[in-house]
Amino acid sequence: MFDTTKEDLKDILRQVDKGSLQLPDFQRDYVWGDEDVRSLIASIAKGFPVGALLTLGTGGAVHFKPRLLAGVAPKQVAPSELLLDGQQRITSLYQSMMAKEPVRTRTPRGATVERYYYLDIERAIDGHTSFDEAIVGVPADRVVRADFGRTIVLDVSTQEAEFANDLFPLNRVFECHKWLYPWRDYWRVRDRDRDVAAIEEVFFNEVLERIDDYKMPIIKLDKENSRESICLVFEKVNVGGKKLDAFELVTAIYAADEFDLREDWNGSA
Repeated sequence: MFDTTKEDLKDILRQVDKGSLQLPDFQRDYVWGDEDVRSLIASIAKGFPVGALLTLGTGGAVHFKPRLLAGVAPKQVAPSELLLDGQQRITSLYQSMMAKEPVRTRTPRGATVERYYYLDIERAIDGHTSFDEAIVGVPADRVVRADFGRTIVLDVSTQEAEFANDLFPLNRVFECHKWLYPWRDYWRVRDRDRDVAAIEEVFFNEVLERIDDYKMPIIKLDKENSRESICLVFEKVNVGGKKLDAFELVTAIYAADEFDLREDWNGSA
């Protein structure tokens, strides 16, 4: 019926990027806000547990229409697994840590914004500073403005500006050395008294490597499960986003790929 395992976060995100891990189309849209994303990034960077995922193998008697997670480049590919629970977490991590486009998220007031996330290197390795303070979000143009746009507070629109501000782009975390090596060279030219090698070693060992090695627990439902079993398990473990109510869940489970629940919600069916 099911198995439990752990997989590297980077491998899960690569499956999302390839399209081998998708969502069942009845899942509601990505809804997490900026504060949710920051909190999740901090938990991963500190090695804290963030909950298990729930997946369902495809190819069984129950056929759900699949769709790619938000932020994944369009592609025509059949998934090998569907993500039943964990959409908000995995979408947030994919968009912030692997996608090259900004994260589409929401402010506390509900406005949709686009954000790139950075790690402030000095703050990230300062044991006296909350790690949350090391996470820096910037707009899609990578320029932070104040005074109704008249004053530039931070500009990291070029790689050299990232180096100068010691801001590591989070979406380079799984290829970190391609950024760290030129950052180290940048500072060796400009400040010979700064021990950038020591800073790099601590930042890599205590932050980046922890993210790179992070493993997430997964409950894997095999494709032979019945509609009733899938419905029951999904209802019990669904923890994120906006839950389906009982009618929507039963409709999605029993109608499967013969009925587009999302179109019905939107009034277009």
